[in-house]
Amino acid sequence: MDLIGFGRKVLTNPDYPQKVKQNSNLNEISDNHTLFGGGTARGYTDYPFIG
Repeated sequence: MDLIGFGRKVLTNPDYPQKVKQNSNLNEISDNHTLFGGGTARGYTDYPFIG
């Protein structure tokens, strides 16, 4: 059995599969406190998608 972990790269790149296929730049973590919630609307959906 093989296991692959993507973790933070997927959290900061909601369109990760498309970015990998297109060899696009990946988003960097802008604020660690927003990765897993924090009681506000900020976080996962704030990271930009491809064009």
